[in-house]
Amino acid sequence: MELSILSNLQIASMILTLIISLISSAVIGFHVTYYWIGKIKSREAEQLKKLETAPPITIIVPVRNEPIGIITRLLEALAQQQYPKDKMEIIVVSDDEEAYFKEIKQKLEEISSEKSLSVRIFRRENPKGFKAGALNYALQRSNGKYVVIFDADAVPEPNYLKKAIQFLEANSEIDGLAARWIPLNMSSTPISEAQAVSLDFLTSIFYEGRSRIEGPIIAPGCGCIFRKKAVLKVGGWNEDCLAEDVELSVKLLLSGGKIAYLSSANVKVENPETYGAFKKQQARWIYGSTQVLVKYFTKIIKSNIPLLWKLDLILYLLQYHVLLANFAFASLALASILAQTDLLLPSIYFSPILMALLAIQAYAYYDTARKLGFNTIKSITVMGRCTAIAAALAPLVLLQNAKILTGFRERWYTTPKGPLAKAVKGLNLAEPLLGIAGTLAGLLLLKMGFTASAMCLFTLSLPFIYVSWKAGRGVW
Repeated sequence: MELSILSNLQIASMILTLIISLISSAVIGFHVTYYWIGKIKSREAEQLKKLETAPPITIIVPVRNEPIGIITRLLEALAQQQYPKDKMEIIVVSDDEEAYFKEIKQKLEEISSEKSLSVRIFRRENPKGFKAGALNYALQRSNGKYVVIFDADAVPEPNYLKKAIQFLEANSEIDGLAARWIPLNMSSTPISEAQAVSLDFLTSIFYEGRSRIEGPIIAPGCGCIFRKKAVLKVGGWNEDCLAEDVELSVKLLLSGGKIAYLSSANVKVENPETYGAFKKQQARWIYGSTQVLVKYFTKIIKSNIPLLWKLDLILYLLQYHVLLANFAFASLALASILAQTDLLLPSIYFSPILMALLAIQAYAYYDTARKLGFNTIKSITVMGRCTAIAAALAPLVLLQNAKILTGFRERWYTTPKGPLAKAVKGLNLAEPLLGIAGTLAGLLLLKMGFTASAMCLFTLSLPFIYVSWKAGRGVW
């Protein structure tokens, strides 16, 4: 009887680990496939139409608790655009306290007068809907054929608007355009350095690779341009969603719209500079992407878009949730103590596939770091840093999913930028506790002779120990 129960537990464990591994392998497999497609497949020439008459555009800049210097830097960059100033309408929507709004307004009016820019500045007394609400507020007051979205920390290159509008005018079937993000502060801190590598890696996956096989593109908010009529057609931005850019993109794609990527239209953006700022940013993105996944999963399945697009969109929205597999594997490893058998031992027969994909993904990170100019040793170091801080997000993914399931409404918060970013420290008890607990449990399993489960817990504990050590010392 006991042998039968034991056998059933091992079979159940094998089935569960197989399912988890298949889902994880699918997401990672898509990532590495798109990465190498982006590297190997040549890019078709981008069709740019010479503008006989430049169409009017509206540039929307939502701000809340942003340093004035960051906002004015964006205005300076807009003043340098190779696009007719009389066709540029800039709308700044502030959700700040009245006293600070007056400071912002005074400074922006000075710059707009000096640079001959058309800048309209509004303050919402009731900041309903957070960033999405600010975007809708500006959309209702906009006069342009196209709407351009910028976060305050953006610095578009001088030819950005010219190239983007030329592309859209030459491709009337395109409703939205994603630009290429370039890190503004790559060498500022170890975290911003790691994020620069991650940003370039994700650009290769989500934009370079997908665009070369005409896959679905998700516009990343900052630096994106939309036809105003297309945004109005789908009802604007969802004010209940923290990932309003992802949600708008999904709505456009499901309604038959198209979003393209223009690699030559570059926008510099600030990366988080501390582990704390990084976690604040990722918490909002995780919550928002989960909202979109829950709301649109069935709609994506039932939509008329191509089957590959359906799978692609779902895997895109699942990119954070793959980290929950770590908790599933850890739970099975810990259950081995109660079951008095190594429940993860059967998984060794198919785990090499997942390990191979993870190794290919790690190499892609290394390859990205080399492309950015890092030497071999530095590239390996940054690759490890990227992997560690990504793996350490697992508790945050679990927490944000729990909030969604329990109906907890997360508030919008701005990712700290500029001098505010370095003041945010993000290490709490979760990282060191999970690192220590996992290591101790691994030692116990090793003593019991359950090697597979012990190795699993040791592996999963390493990122938390590494992050705790770096962040605890103030390095991150």
